[in-house]
Amino acid sequence: MLLQNKINKAKKGDSIAFQELIEEEKAKLYRTAYLYVKDENDALEIVQETVYKAYITTIRNFN
Repeated sequence: MLLQNKINKAKKGDSIAFQELIEEEKAKLYRTAYLYVKDENDALEIVQETVYKAYITTIRNFN
């Protein structure tokens, strides 16, 4: 599935599309976070918080 198609589905509340997006992008998210904080655990926590906030925002906008 194309990236933009997944984004559109996730925005409409498709949790499977959201999960697929996260699975595809989590390594990039982690690398970016790690470049800033230089600590593995902190980078993982940042990714977790970012994904959580994105999911909550998506759900809130859908409802």
